[in-house]
Amino acid sequence: WYRVAVAALWSRQREMAWAAAEEAVKRADRLTQRDRSLLDAFHALLRGESQRAEALYRSIVGTHPDDVEAWYQLGEILHHFGPQRGRPAGDAKPVWKRLLRIDPGHLPALVHLGVLAASACDMNELEALTVRVIALSPEADSALWMRSMRAFGLKDAEAQAAVVSDLGRASDHAVSWAARVVGVFLGEISAGSRIAALLTEPLRSGPVRAHGHILRAWFAAARGRWRKAM
Repeated sequence: WYRVAVAALWSRQREMAWAAAEEAVKRADRLTQRDRSLLDAFHALLRGESQRAEALYRSIVGTHPDDVEAWYQLGEILHHFGPQRGRPAGDAKPVWKRLLRIDPGHLPALVHLGVLAASACDMNELEALTVRVIALSPEADSALWMRSMRAFGLKDAEAQAAVVSDLGRASDHAVSWAARVVGVFLGEISAGSRIAALLTEPLRSGPVRAHGHILRAWFAAARGRWRKAM
């Protein structure tokens, strides 16, 4: 139930996450103290208490320095919630690196480091991380995201055409996040809008097409094109 809750939260299904977390709490007496601590930290995150969740995860890794799950969740908090508290997403970088020392094939750690490399315009680091992700899981959504950042970061027209073609056949989730990592983290706003346009194609569902238009509106607003955004 805990795993379902984690997966649901990071795939933006909060109601499912809450329901699964509640089921996990009901059975918490079956868990070890270590696992109960993980559940408590995650529950704090679900309640929007990111600072408390961070403190709890830091406590866990202090006692269990090789706990992959605690390091992963700590990295997610620093990367995604830190900026909401005035801290740069880059504060998560040491956590992602530590996680890779424990688990060199941890895809989320590699992808988050790739996002940070793109934000810093470190194309050499992004290239190296992209190669690792593709080698580990060439068909994963994460490989598409890394390829997208690399293609648009390097201004490689041939690679851009190839990745846009592949995204045209990818899941709604894959396309949405590709648009975000390219447009927001890489800073290639027009490219992000180009990718988001794939979500507005007739074969996509109504809600997905609406989401695609919203993303394109955000990108237009980011470029100061208010009339187009409206």
